[in-house]
Amino acid sequence: MPLPVKCIFHIEENFLSGVFFEVPEELTKWHQVGERLGFGPEDVFDWMVIENGHVKGAYTLRVTREQLGSEKEKQEYDSYIGISSYEPI
Repeated sequence: MPLPVKCIFHIEENFLSGVFFEVPEELTKWHQVGERLGFGPEDVFDWMVIENGHVKGAYTLRVTREQLGSEKEKQEYDSYIGISSYEPI
């Protein structure tokens, strides 16, 4: 299960760190909102970059979005995440 983490890449150390901005209920035993987590680039299996509302990547997020029932739900989902458009894959 992908975890929603805002990440920073530390170039010199070849290391990523991120802070959880949301934690699924079933994972709150191990992680909390605001917790910082460190990991190597080899641990990344999905990614996204949002610039001015335009998202690149976000492969898992796109699958989740497509499973929503209506266009209204998709628009609410996009609004919650801060996405106004999706770049082509």
